[in-house]
Amino acid sequence: MLFRRKKTEKPKTTLGLALYEYDNLIGKQLKAIFNNIQKKKIPSGRKIPSIISSANDKAERLIEDISKNNFKTDYRSDKAREDIIKMISGLKNILDAIGYLNIKEEALKIDELADKIKGLAEDRILLKKKMKDLESDYI
Repeated sequence: MLFRRKKTEKPKTTLGLALYEYDNLIGKQLKAIFNNIQKKKIPSGRKIPSIISSANDKAERLIEDISKNNFKTDYRSDKAREDIIKMISGLKNILDAIGYLNIKEEALKIDELADKIKGLAEDRILLKKKMKDLESDYI
């Protein structure tokens, strides 16, 4: 009991919840795929298309949940929402590129995808600072 892992609770705010689900999507479903790409390897396996399609569906749902029509907020949170939507759209673009990956074009595309994944990580760090300024319950 003494060394039990701390349980992460779901955030209460809509933006915090969207960011929490985004982190879970990358951290759990796509971690193995992204690690292979960052090591400049082509992801292999028959499960890849199903993982990509489910991740795309989840990303679409996240964008819909925090869209301007479904979630009204103040100016500062609106800027954070735009950043979250930009990150999720970037993730969708990467997933689409992984889906169309050919062995012949592997070297060029893998390098581009690795750079895009690094860009997503940098965007996440900047967003973390913004969410801390908003005093969000999930950073």
